[in-house]
Amino acid sequence: MGRVEPGPVHRSSKVTTVIITQHAEDGCKDLVCGYRHHRSFRMTLHGWLDHAVILVDAGNGHVYYNKAGKDVGRMISNLVGMSGN
Repeated sequence: MGRVEPGPVHRSSKVTTVIITQHAEDGCKDLVCGYRHHRSFRMTLHGWLDHAVILVDAGNGHVYYNKAGKDVGRMISNLVGMSGN
């Protein structure tokens, strides 16, 4: 997340992590769905950063994502034909 350069012209950034696995344990699914990372720069005057996490469980055909990754997670589940969160 060191690549984000906040400043007066910066609005927002989203860092997305996609994890693809054959089998995801229940603990991993809960961690991904409940993960939150939001950072404001100078009380949002210089923008903000959100971290999206998407877990693709190819073994059971399911895609899990956190709140920030909702749009990308739904797009991935539609593309690969898997059910989402």
